Amino acid sequence: MSRGQTTLGLAVVAALAIVVGWRWCGAAAPSKSADRRGFDAGVAPPIDAAARRVIAPRPSPPAPGASRITFVTLDVGSRAALDHVTVAVTAAAATGRDAAVTAGGGAVQLDVPRGEVTLATSASGPLAVVGATALVVGDGPVHDVEVLVGTPEVAAATWPAPEVEPVATAATATAAILGFARVDGALAEDFTVEVVQLGTFGPGHPVAHDRPPGLDPEPRLAPRRYLGTMGRFEVADLQPGSYLVVVTAPGRGAALRTVAATPGPPAEAVVELPPAASIGGTVRDQDDAPIAGARVALRVDDRVLRRAVSDRRGVWLLDAVPVTGDGALEVDASGCVADPLPVALTVDRTTRVLVATCR
Repeated sequence: MSRGQTTLGLAVVAALAIVVGWRWCGAAAPSKSADRRGFDAGVAPPIDAAARRVIAPRPSPPAPGASRITFVTLDVGSRAALDHVTVAVTAAAATGRDAAVTAGGGAVQLDVPRGEVTLATSASGPLAVVGATALVVGDGPVHDVEVLVGTPEVAAATWPAPEVEPVATAATATAAILGFARVDGALAEDFTVEVVQLGTFGPGHPVAHDRPPGLDPEPRLAPRRYLGTMGRFEVADLQPGSYLVVVTAPGRGAALRTVAATPGPPAEAVVELPPAASIGGTVRDQDDAPIAGARVALRVDDRVLRRAVSDRRGVWLLDAVPVTGDGALEVDASGCVADPLPVALTVDRTTRVLVATCR
């Protein structure tokens, strides 16, 4: 073969290689204009199915120094979930506030700063939190937190307001109470503590066993609800004296401890929350019409354990009652006379009763 023929053959091979390479590259990589035309026409360009990944959205983490808590608002009488209720928490130091409206089963998530905060609710009509509105939030885990709500009158009836002002804290020689709450041997993650002063020390001051039977202890300190504190609670800046410590938790009975708080080391109150009973019912008049605003009290062993106020349907509920055996229900309403009704307290069960018809 001559040199000219060899050169011609190499040129032909090179040309064929260029043509094949151009066609192969063009098929494997569509131009940007083709892709743009596909999007403009509403048709996505072809994507290799093996390379497709679906990334699930991930919620943002809670703010630094805060815990993300799900609050569920429930009607105190019916226990029905309430939507369209605004739930708000405000830091005690007024450094932050978070609020949202409940939806889907009465639930809402809020970022709650650690430490002491205030809980509040609002809706189109009068609505108040039943029980403690002061929350103490710790570093531990917190599951869904139930918030019972009702009319202001119903909310105030859970623990009646004291008829006398709380005893002023002494400027010096204050005392404290330190304790732990347990549920079935484990540290409680959600519980409420209320401290009732029974008497101060010194000549002329009564102590716990000197108080007349059946006397409702006063004055009370505002209850606090503890969330994620690993069962620990502390009440400080108390006047030295004798105190009743009342500890409750959702779905559990109340644990009662009487302690003597003196200056120096805190008085200890370690409690095991017992199983609970619940009692609910309806108050009606002689014409079988419901009575709203009737005050219902549960008395056991000459002590009033729980109080409630009937709603517009005459319905009332006494929840988380300590299981102590038999008791009696007392009704107080305008124009209503009813004899005390004996009741039996049953663990893990809500007893529904019709209070003796008012006459």
